[in-house]
Amino acid sequence: VPGAEQFAGAVLDRFRNPAISHALLDILLQATTKVRVRLVPMIERSIGANGRVPQSLAFGFAAFLHLMRGDLHRSRRARGLMMPVDDQGARLHFLWSGLADGADARIGDVVEAICRDVTLWGIDLAALPGFRDAVTDHLSRIATHGMSDALEHHLAADVA
Repeated sequence: VPGAEQFAGAVLDRFRNPAISHALLDILLQATTKVRVRLVPMIERSIGANGRVPQSLAFGFAAFLHLMRGDLHRSRRARGLMMPVDDQGARLHFLWSGLADGADARIGDVVEAICRDVTLWGIDLAALPGFRDAVTDHLSRIATHGMSDALEHHLAADVA
């Protein structure tokens, strides 16, 4: 990707700056809207230009969906801690609500419903060839083996 190394360097420089406070949770402020505005267009362009699913973007989307299942949200609320506001996040929590814990066989149904939600994404992500299946595969691995193992597996694969 042209300019990727320069961009990565600029991001690292920013995080090294002690004058800027960085809290990971702050990034979650309106996270669903950020995904719609930043990630979805990249996914759509990449599939359109290359004819294949950008696996790293699909993994990132799956990781976001895993986060939006709501486990972290419930855990923090139970301890009296706040979560950043995400107006669209409630819709994702609702779509996850029909899936019982351990029902990984139905993760594909949740991914299907979430990807098809044009209100959330502006387009039907399930209509992008291979995207829904890639997200389902990544999300199933995350749910079954945990984020660290899933990320390690993803990085070890030959991905684009």
